[in-house]
Amino acid sequence: MSLKNKISLVTGGGSGIGKAIAEKLSSMGSTVIIFDVSEQSGSSVAKQINDEGGNAHFFKVDVSQ
Repeated sequence: MSLKNKISLVTGGGSGIGKAIAEKLSSMGSTVIIFDVSEQSGSSVAKQINDEGGNAHFFKVDVSQ
């Protein structure tokens, strides 16, 4: 299944399961929007995806608030 021209929102995308989901969605062609409370880990995952040819953006967000 291709996710080309789709946008995926991933909360908790800076680590753990969220990171794995963001990486998988990117590998399937989706643009990934990563939300995480940690600016360091979230931006690191977005950079990794972009460096590998994907398209990712990071926003620091606390969805528990």
